[in-house]
Amino acid sequence: MGQIGSSEAREDLILTREGIHQINDAVYELHAPAGVPDVEIVFFHGLQPFDYKDAHWQTWLTGAKNSNELWPQTWLPRDFRSARILSISYDSSAQEGSAAGRTDMFLIGENLVQNIVLSKDAHVGQTANCPVIFVGHSLGGLVIKKVILSARKKLDQLSPKRAHNVQDVAKLESFLQNIKGVFYFATPHQGSSMADVAKMTDFIKVLPQRSEVLKFLTVLNKEGARLNDEFRVWRENNNVRAWTLFELLPTIFAGFGKIVVEEGSARFDADKFYGAQEDHISICKLEKQSSTSYQFFTEFITECTGLDKRMHQEDDSLIV
Repeated sequence: MGQIGSSEAREDLILTREGIHQINDAVYELHAPAGVPDVEIVFFHGLQPFDYKDAHWQTWLTGAKNSNELWPQTWLPRDFRSARILSISYDSSAQEGSAAGRTDMFLIGENLVQNIVLSKDAHVGQTANCPVIFVGHSLGGLVIKKVILSARKKLDQLSPKRAHNVQDVAKLESFLQNIKGVFYFATPHQGSSMADVAKMTDFIKVLPQRSEVLKFLTVLNKEGARLNDEFRVWRENNNVRAWTLFELLPTIFAGFGKIVVEEGSARFDADKFYGAQEDHISICKLEKQSSTSYQFFTEFITECTGLDKRMHQEDDSLIV
């Protein structure tokens, strides 16, 4: 267990985009420290109009013009040298087709628990004294809630008295105990009244068939309200921090020009907030390390972990 997340013995992983290692269908490693990690930071992308296959990295490109740099991959290791940085891929397509848009939130949660926690290669949350920080853009914030609650439900269902369950029980317990914070980039928390997010779908009305996750976002349903209520109780009981960065500018796209997630929806169940002069797409594409948005984000990591990023900047030449 000691070398989880280390850069050694990574030959079993698949190299995708430069510097990104695919661990399994859902988990991509953006950065692994040389030794044992002291924090795991896990990113979840949001809803995608069509194909979601590259969203795990395209979502997190910097906002600099013509940039091909992923800020979680290059900036965070400079500030938190022993951080393990991961990005999650899941079926977030707004369009239902033969190969995408067919997975509902329940199945997304179950599948990601398997890929993130129970997988023999990903093993997120399995390192002692290593906090787990989740980061979600838009729908990704709701998926984070679903994953955590799905892990708790699975743990409740497993009997530790059965020998074949012992390992999974230990993994789930470690995972849930190590979660220390959730950071939201413009997440629409009001699952019982999703009119604000429904605005986002105006420009894709031509879709022949709306996907299950899009239906979840646009329909007034009990599932969304239940998700929020259950997660709020779990968060309070486990002393997990939550901060929110929300958009102040309308999103201009294909004739669409409105704020996608209103401040009231974004502020739901969070401890600290910051409104950025960004739209729903650019909110998570940070332009520079000196930006207030990035400083707010790294302050959150420090708050959750006790790690001071300035202590990790002694020799940037060691960062690959």
